[in-house]
Amino acid sequence: MNHTLSDVEIRVLGSLVEKEITTPDYYPLSLNALVAACNQSSNRNPVTHFDEETVARAADTLRERKLVHLVDRFESRVSKYRHVLYETMNLGRPAIAVMCVLMGNNSEFPDLQRAFTRRPAAPAGRPERSPLRPPAFR
Repeated sequence: MNHTLSDVEIRVLGSLVEKEITTPDYYPLSLNALVAACNQSSNRNPVTHFDEETVARAADTLRERKLVHLVDRFESRVSKYRHVLYETMNLGRPAIAVMCVLMGNNSEFPDLQRAFTRRPAAPAGRPERSPLRPPAFR
């Protein structure tokens, strides 16, 4: 079985993870909200412009791989998508947050983003500093 995700699938899954963490009152997401989340221009690398069909196709593929569920609630007129990484991959919230950062959806985790994208070594003459600890605690 191929476990590699396409770029669109990574963006869809990462957007679901981010919105579950950052906006739990509006989660799970309708297809329209998921398209907007995938295409949001802030805190995305790269910025994308997916249409509804592209996102729906990726979400269906993720459903087939058992990474996303489609939720039907009686109080809602539309079906909504939610990720099931906690259950499927048996991972905790910190590991899922790191995955979200690595997927390019990093608005709520700037310290983790800096930790993963900092230089491998400090420039000559400057000491190495930890990006996760504020100056008062170094």
